[in-house]
Amino acid sequence: MPNFLKLTQTDYHAGLQEVDFVQDPEVARKMINAWVEKQTQEKIKDLMPAGTVTIMTRLVLTNAIYFKAAWMHPFSEKETKNGEFTLADGKKVQAQLMRNRLRAGFSQQEGFSVLDMPYERQEMSMILVLPKDPAGLPKVEKQLSETNVKKWLGKASTTRWT
Repeated sequence: MPNFLKLTQTDYHAGLQEVDFVQDPEVARKMINAWVEKQTQEKIKDLMPAGTVTIMTRLVLTNAIYFKAAWMHPFSEKETKNGEFTLADGKKVQAQLMRNRLRAGFSQQEGFSVLDMPYERQEMSMILVLPKDPAGLPKVEKQLSETNVKKWLGKASTTRWT
């Protein structure tokens, strides 16, 4: 066991923190949330709401990735405007919508669209999948696989968005 813990610490920066769920589950929950908050530069707070860690809890496995990169075509704050956003249940709400003129990979599939937005140096990109029907997300999620995403991106053509 000590070799495994050393390996996970040195190669994966993973640690093991022993906590007492039985004697004080709330303290354990707060410790976990503090760790997540620190690892995500305070972007994720209260990952585990009150009551989610109980005296019956025996293990909590948590991972956090903090990713920060600039867009190849940065968004201008001046172009961010209020607009209508449709939730999964079809309800419309007002939200801050980012706007930009950019060139990005785009394809239309059966029931949804795919947008491939590159980060600077094009080493990585964000792939957005938008169902045409607001309630269509579960159907699209069932199709998500590495093979399908590659196929959708293979059909994408560079499109200029304004």
